[in-house]
Amino acid sequence: MSLEEKLEEIEDFEEAYYSRIQDMKDMSNVDRKIMKMHWGGVVIECLVKYIIVEKYDIHKRNKHKKCQWFSSNAENILKAKEQSGENITNSDYSNNAIKLEDGHNFNTMIKEILQLDTDGINEDLENVYEPLGKKFIDLRYEIEDLELIEENYRKWEESYNKVVEWLNRELDNLNGELE
Repeated sequence: MSLEEKLEEIEDFEEAYYSRIQDMKDMSNVDRKIMKMHWGGVVIECLVKYIIVEKYDIHKRNKHKKCQWFSSNAENILKAKEQSGENITNSDYSNNAIKLEDGHNFNTMIKEILQLDTDGINEDLENVYEPLGKKFIDLRYEIEDLELIEENYRKWEESYNKVVEWLNRELDNLNGELE
């Protein structure tokens, strides 16, 4: 299978982030806290993926293993191998990819892929990733339990705002480095 058949364009995580954050603003007057905690995690996930794409100049991903993302440099290495007449093996793809094993685990992406210093923000990251003791992505199946939610929501909202601000500062720092 050729490189062109194996790779596809990566999603536009910048646009996804801005769209999802607007959704959160649109929900500000809605009293659906489970929905906000779930969607807030999606906002953070999109922002983290946007930062990864920017930092590593990623444009492509493996069509069949969507967790394998390729920087422009990695794509050029694979193209050179293909143009020389060599077959590109699964290990070539794997060895040149940035791997997102759990596509929703923004904590792992922050620590292992972006390698950001999370001192001082770790607890907030955990609060947003696992509100109510469950991963944010799994809250889409959760029933509104007002007593449980009330004691956790304020803490979650404070953590969410801190994480969004922190990640936007990290993005600004990255953009300053890339200029």
